[in-house]
Amino acid sequence: FPATLIGSGEPWKTVDVIKGFHWLTYEGGKFSTSRRRGIFTDAALDFIAAHDIGVSVSIDGPPDLHDTNRRFAGGGGSYANVVAGVARLVACTGRAPAARVTLTPPQWSRVPEVFDHLAALGFVEVGIAPTSPVSADFLPTPAQDEALIAGFAALARRFVDAAAQGRVL
Repeated sequence: FPATLIGSGEPWKTVDVIKGFHWLTYEGGKFSTSRRRGIFTDAALDFIAAHDIGVSVSIDGPPDLHDTNRRFAGGGGSYANVVAGVARLVACTGRAPAARVTLTPPQWSRVPEVFDHLAALGFVEVGIAPTSPVSADFLPTPAQDEALIAGFAALARRFVDAAAQGRVL
């Protein structure tokens, strides 16, 4: 779900920003909930734009991955809602958010694909993390561990190659 990055501008400890953070998190100004993924209220969008607040969005890649990981209470996938919410955010603020990805062990082989998909959607940053093994369901096999490492290594090579050419991925 979207999360505000308080340190997005200087000075970040201004009264307005602290008040805004309080409003967004404690006073009912929430702009996304687990039941309504990717939904931003107009007031939240106005506040985010006015205060140049950076936003991170939980999105787990292409629809098949994201909708497996992040479903509505009724069982439907939330990918389309998240993408629509991001489009509203960008239209209102003129800034693309960062993507925060969590992948389960069976999905670890798709790390480069997930990065490419989200970069193509225009996310300014893509952070990919494996799930923590909080239950036996999330314990990876050796092959899944190898796939995760290979995927991150492939991305690292691409980043190095791009940097050598003066580009940023």
